[in-house]
This record gives sequence, structure tokens and C-alpha cells, in this order.
Amino acid sequence: IGFSYRYTYKKGNSRLKTDTSFVYLFPLAQGKVVRVNKMVSLDNFIGKEGEKRITGLGFSTTAGDTIFAARGGLVTEVVDNSASTSENTSFHSTENYLEVFHKDGTFARYKLFQNEGIFVSPGEEVIPGQPLGIIGGENYKQGSHLRFSIYCPDRPDHSYVPDFYLSPEETGKPEERVMYKSWHPVEIIMKEMSKKEKKKFLSKE
Repeated sequence: IGFSYRYTYKKGNSRLKTDTSFVYLFPLAQGKVVRVNKMVSLDNFIGKEGEKRITGLGFSTTAGDTIFAARGGLVTEVVDNSASTSENTSFHSTENYLEVFHKDGTFARYKLFQNEGIFVSPGEEVIPGQPLGIIGGENYKQGSHLRFSIYCPDRPDHSYVPDFYLSPEETGKPEERVMYKSWHPVEIIMKEMSKKEKKKFLSKE
């Protein structure tokens, strides 16, 4: 008699539903001007045909820039000692990153930090606009940049590009190679806060 089994798993809670209308902050200092590029699935680089699947966004940075939380949540993962050193690279399997779990069940991954450049730890709650760490990635062909992606356990592709606060007059998905100014308005920062959290936040302003 023989017996075997196989299983797969996905992290997170698929019963929670992704809030696709939620507006994120640009994950850079207020006032910084940034260019945005789309990241696509590796399938496009290994010979598979088909439509490009967008997996996240790349935000242009200068090495040493501080990265900020685009949305509040719970820090679930941190790797801060695995920055690649090979020059003129496009992709490397090991890089520093941190991950934040959001109230709607999604996870945000921020990638390409300097070694020992991350300010937060697993189990720590962060608020929108809070400093998270120092970006690296200057060894990449496109220069220093932040790789930002949203993981959604309840969606077929498990990822999507969220809307951002583009300006005081506009929210939406950023266009490629367009220059945007980073804004951190108080109403967006406090959107998911409880009354107690709002009071504490405003007392520090």
C-alpha cells in the first residue's frame, strides 16, 4: 500500500477583500519629484508569449533616499543583509526588502534597501508617511530605485497596481516615465486610523 500527498499554500487571508479604491501615498519624502516605471512578470524575460502582466512599480530614487510607508499596517517580514553587489544588473534573486500587511488583507513589499538600512522590525505597526529605511540599488542598470508591489491573496493574479495621491487635484494610477511630486496629506495619512490614533497623531503635528 502506498500513500502520497501534495499541498500548496498562499500567505494571508483570502477571505478579506482587496480595497481597490484605496489611495496610497508615494513612498518617498514629501516634495520629492519621482519618475515611475512598471515592473512586469519574469515570464516576459524567459521566452513565454502573451500579454505583459504588471507586478508592481519602480520609483526612481537617489541612493541614500529615505523610503516612507505608502499605507499603514503591520510589518511582517524584514531582510536587511542581502543587498546584491554585482554591477550593471537588472535582477538579483537576493535583495533587502520589507513587507507590510494591510487591513484589507493585502501585503506591500518594498525592495532594494541598503544593508542594515531598514528602520522597522517584524511586529511593528507603521502609519502612512512613516520612514521605513534607506534605499540602495545603485548597482542596477536603471540606477537606484524602489521596487514596490502589492500582493493580494484574494485576486487571480495575486497582485495589482493601486491608485496613488498624484496631486491635490488628482488620484489614480501613475503613468510611466511621467514626473510626479510626492505629497503626504493629513487626510490620507489618517484615513484608516481609529479616533484614538487620530488624536495621538494630531497631537504630534
